[in-house]
Amino acid sequence: MAFSQSVRKGQVPVNCNLCETDRPIKWKCVDCNILMCIRCNEQVHSKFKNAQEHKTIDIKDVGLYREETDFSNIKCIQHSSQSCCLFCKTCDCLVCPTCFSKDHKKHDLTEISEEYNAKIKRMREGHDEIKRNYAKSAIQKEQLQKLVNEENLKYSKVRKDISEHKKPLKNK
Repeated sequence: MAFSQSVRKGQVPVNCNLCETDRPIKWKCVDCNILMCIRCNEQVHSKFKNAQEHKTIDIKDVGLYREETDFSNIKCIQHSSQSCCLFCKTCDCLVCPTCFSKDHKKHDLTEISEEYNAKIKRMREGHDEIKRNYAKSAIQKEQLQKLVNEENLKYSKVRKDISEHKKPLKNK
Protein backbone atom coordinates (compact mmCIF):
# COMPACT_ATOMS: atom_id res chain seq x y z
CA MET A 1 0.00 0.00 0.00
CA ALA A 2 1.42 3.39 -0.99
CA PHE A 3 1.47 6.48 1.16
CA SER A 4 -0.73 9.36 0.07
CA GLN A 5 2.10 11.76 0.86
CA SER A 6 5.81 11.26 0.62
CA VAL A 7 7.69 10.48 3.79
CA ARG A 8 9.65 13.48 5.00
CA LYS A 9 12.95 13.01 6.70
CA GLY A 10 15.32 15.52 8.20
CA GLN A 11 18.53 15.65 10.10
CA VAL A 12 18.37 15.28 13.83
CA PRO A 13 20.91 17.29 15.83
CA VAL A 14 23.37 15.05 17.67
CA ASN A 15 23.96 15.69 21.35
CA CYS A 16 27.20 15.27 23.27
CA ASN A 17 27.60 11.55 24.00
CA LEU A 18 28.85 12.23 27.53
CA CYS A 19 26.67 14.96 29.03
CA GLU A 20 23.79 14.44 26.57
CA THR A 21 22.99 18.16 26.52
CA ASP A 22 22.34 20.21 23.42
CA ARG A 23 25.77 21.85 23.56
CA PRO A 24 27.40 21.99 20.14
CA ILE A 25 29.64 19.05 19.27
CA LYS A 26 33.25 20.16 18.78
CA TRP A 27 35.38 17.04 19.33
CA LYS A 28 35.50 13.34 18.52
CA CYS A 29 37.61 10.76 20.30
CA VAL A 30 38.87 8.40 17.63
CA ASP A 31 39.61 5.64 20.16
CA CYS A 32 36.26 5.78 22.02
CA ASN A 33 34.25 6.89 18.97
CA ILE A 34 32.54 9.48 21.20
CA LEU A 35 31.29 12.90 20.09
CA MET A 36 31.88 15.57 22.74
CA CYS A 37 31.27 19.19 23.55
CA ILE A 38 34.20 21.39 24.60
CA ARG A 39 33.42 20.99 28.32
CA CYS A 40 33.30 17.18 28.22
CA ASN A 41 36.49 16.98 26.15
CA GLU A 42 38.39 19.06 28.69
CA GLN A 43 36.81 17.93 31.95
CA VAL A 44 35.17 14.52 31.55
CA HIS A 45 36.93 12.57 28.81
CA SER A 46 40.37 13.47 30.17
CA LYS A 47 39.50 11.53 33.35
CA PHE A 48 38.90 8.27 31.46
CA LYS A 49 41.40 5.48 32.00
CA ASN A 50 44.24 5.83 29.45
CA ALA A 51 42.56 8.93 27.98
CA GLN A 52 45.94 10.66 27.69
CA GLU A 53 46.76 8.14 24.95
CA HIS A 54 43.48 8.75 23.11
CA LYS A 55 43.39 10.78 19.93
CA THR A 56 40.74 13.51 19.85
CA ILE A 57 40.14 15.47 16.68
CA ASP A 58 38.10 18.54 15.79
CA ILE A 59 34.67 17.56 14.45
CA LYS A 60 35.43 19.47 11.24
CA ASP A 61 38.37 17.14 10.55
CA VAL A 62 36.47 13.84 10.94
CA GLY A 63 36.32 13.14 7.19
CA LEU A 64 39.96 14.12 6.71
CA TYR A 65 41.38 11.98 9.51
CA ARG A 66 42.94 8.72 8.41
CA GLU A 67 43.56 6.32 11.23
CA GLU A 68 46.86 4.48 11.16
CA THR A 69 46.33 0.77 10.75
CA ASP A 70 47.95 -1.60 13.22
CA PHE A 71 49.43 -4.62 11.46
CA SER A 72 51.13 -6.13 14.51
CA ASN A 73 48.33 -8.48 15.63
CA ILE A 74 47.28 -10.11 12.38
CA LYS A 75 47.12 -13.83 13.09
CA CYS A 76 48.34 -16.35 10.53
CA ILE A 77 45.59 -18.41 8.90
CA GLN A 78 47.68 -21.61 9.04
CA HIS A 79 49.46 -21.05 12.37
CA SER A 80 47.04 -19.44 14.83
CA SER A 81 49.71 -18.92 17.49
CA GLN A 82 51.84 -16.84 15.10
CA SER A 83 51.40 -13.24 14.01
CA CYS A 84 52.04 -12.30 10.40
CA CYS A 85 55.13 -10.18 9.89
CA LEU A 86 55.57 -9.95 6.10
CA PHE A 87 53.60 -9.93 2.86
CA CYS A 88 54.54 -12.35 0.08
CA LYS A 89 54.10 -10.64 -3.29
CA THR A 90 54.67 -13.92 -5.12
CA CYS A 91 51.74 -15.66 -3.41
CA ASP A 92 49.75 -12.49 -2.60
CA CYS A 93 49.33 -13.47 1.07
CA LEU A 94 50.44 -12.62 4.59
CA VAL A 95 53.33 -14.62 6.03
CA CYS A 96 54.29 -15.54 9.59
CA PRO A 97 57.83 -16.67 10.54
CA THR A 98 56.83 -20.34 10.28
CA CYS A 99 55.30 -19.86 6.81
CA PHE A 100 58.40 -17.95 5.74
CA SER A 101 60.76 -20.74 6.80
CA LYS A 102 58.64 -23.44 5.13
CA ASP A 103 57.24 -22.03 1.89
CA HIS A 104 58.31 -18.44 1.15
CA LYS A 105 62.12 -18.29 1.50
CA LYS A 106 62.90 -17.35 -2.10
CA HIS A 107 59.74 -15.34 -2.73
CA ASP A 108 59.42 -11.59 -3.15
CA LEU A 109 58.59 -10.35 0.37
CA THR A 110 57.82 -6.88 1.69
CA GLU A 111 56.52 -5.26 4.86
CA ILE A 112 52.77 -5.49 5.35
CA SER A 113 52.40 -1.72 5.66
CA GLU A 114 54.28 -1.12 2.39
CA GLU A 115 52.02 -3.49 0.46
CA TYR A 116 48.95 -2.05 2.17
CA ASN A 117 49.93 1.50 1.18
CA ALA A 118 50.74 0.37 -2.38
CA LYS A 119 47.34 -1.31 -2.73
CA ILE A 120 45.56 1.74 -1.29
CA LYS A 121 47.44 3.93 -3.81
CA ARG A 122 46.44 1.63 -6.70
CA MET A 123 42.82 1.68 -5.53
CA ARG A 124 42.80 5.49 -5.37
CA GLU A 125 44.36 5.73 -8.83
CA GLY A 126 41.77 3.28 -10.13
CA HIS A 127 39.01 5.27 -8.46
CA ASP A 128 40.31 8.49 -10.04
CA GLU A 129 40.45 6.79 -13.44
CA ILE A 130 36.87 5.57 -13.03
CA LYS A 131 35.78 9.12 -12.16
CA ARG A 132 37.52 10.48 -15.27
CA ASN A 133 35.96 7.78 -17.45
CA TYR A 134 32.55 8.47 -15.94
CA ALA A 135 32.90 12.18 -16.73
CA LYS A 136 33.93 11.35 -20.32
CA SER A 137 31.00 8.94 -20.62
CA ALA A 138 28.59 11.58 -19.38
CA ILE A 139 29.85 14.01 -22.05
CA GLN A 140 29.59 11.32 -24.74
CA LYS A 141 26.09 10.41 -23.58
CA GLU A 142 25.08 14.05 -23.84
CA GLN A 143 26.53 14.26 -27.37
CA LEU A 144 24.73 11.07 -28.39
CA GLN A 145 21.45 12.37 -26.99
CA LYS A 146 21.94 15.55 -28.99
CA LEU A 147 22.47 13.47 -32.16
CA VAL A 148 19.39 11.38 -31.41
CA ASN A 149 17.30 14.54 -31.00
CA GLU A 150 18.63 15.97 -34.28
CA GLU A 151 17.91 12.72 -36.13
CA ASN A 152 14.41 12.56 -34.62
CA LEU A 153 13.76 16.10 -35.88
CA LYS A 154 14.98 15.12 -39.36
CA TYR A 155 12.81 11.99 -39.25
CA SER A 156 9.75 14.03 -38.26
CA LYS A 157 10.41 16.54 -41.05
CA VAL A 158 10.84 13.81 -43.68
CA ARG A 159 7.71 12.06 -42.48
CA LYS A 160 5.78 15.35 -42.66
CA ASP A 161 7.13 16.01 -46.17
CA ILE A 162 6.09 12.52 -47.30
CA SER A 163 2.64 13.02 -45.81
CA GLU A 164 2.24 16.39 -47.58
CA HIS A 165 3.48 14.92 -50.86
CA LYS A 166 1.09 11.99 -50.50
CA LYS A 167 -2.04 14.20 -50.52
CA PRO A 168 -1.60 15.65 -54.03
CA LEU A 169 -0.63 12.25 -55.40
CA LYS A 170 -3.71 10.71 -53.90
CA ASN A 171 -5.93 13.40 -55.40
CA LYS A 172 -4.48 12.81 -58.88
